[in-house]
Amino acid sequence: MPRYKSLTDEQLIALLQQGSDEAFEEIYNRHWLAIYRRFYKKLQSKALAEEYTQELFASLWSRRKEIVINNCLIHYLNGAVRKMVINNIRAEIRKKIMLQDSQAEAVESAEYNEDLYTNLHRALNDLPAKTGEIIKLSKLEGRAVKDIATQHNISNKAVKYHITKALKMLPAFLKDLRN
Repeated sequence: MPRYKSLTDEQLIALLQQGSDEAFEEIYNRHWLAIYRRFYKKLQSKALAEEYTQELFASLWSRRKEIVINNCLIHYLNGAVRKMVINNIRAEIRKKIMLQDSQAEAVESAEYNEDLYTNLHRALNDLPAKTGEIIKLSKLEGRAVKDIATQHNISNKAVKYHITKALKMLPAFLKDLRN
């Protein structure tokens, strides 16, 4: 390892491209702190700075055979930092936009559901009393036809009639309430 300390960045890059672990280790040891500090200065987060520093060097290692560095290594690494920070900012902006959109959709959905609930109850109240009560028991409370028939002292067929009648009338009531 001591012999790598005396090599230039250009020589280390040439060795790195040949797959030298020692050359990579020397590049890392020389530049990790400066790269970490640049990330920290831009992101103001130690955790992100550490994560992105590791990610940058992992990428350097995984792309070592295809990497082309035209000027000095530190300029290349600083350019990579800049790109990663920009990508991070873009991702944060996208997250905020998606969060705002989903919050707006949730508010709209809640308002729609509230309106629908209000209109449904108005429509149910506009039904004939017995029909309204039977449809509420059947569809809103989930009661069985037989239970409803017993409770109201009517036949199962009469309960089914009231349910059918309500289901035919409700769309018209709801349509009138929407307009």
